[in-house]
Amino acid sequence: MKLLAQRPLGQADIRYFLDANPLHHGEKWRGAKVLSPEDFHNLRQKYCSAGEWPIVVASTIHQDAIARRIRDELQWNNPLVLLSS
Repeated sequence: MKLLAQRPLGQADIRYFLDANPLHHGEKWRGAKVLSPEDFHNLRQKYCSAGEWPIVVASTIHQDAIARRIRDELQWNNPLVLLSS
């Protein structure tokens, strides 16, 4: 949430938020719905362009594990934006 208050992410056109924590599913942050990874997977299959949407991994502590899950387990090919290398 702190990142959303800063530029440039605060000015980005965010379609959805993804969160593995079920407590957040269905909430709206900055007007965009919070989806589970499974819900986003279904959305990707329904709309071809969803696979082109970049995914910003907004966790520096868990970013490697999240990126691995996106690539290996979920097999999504969306561009990934990581906060640190």
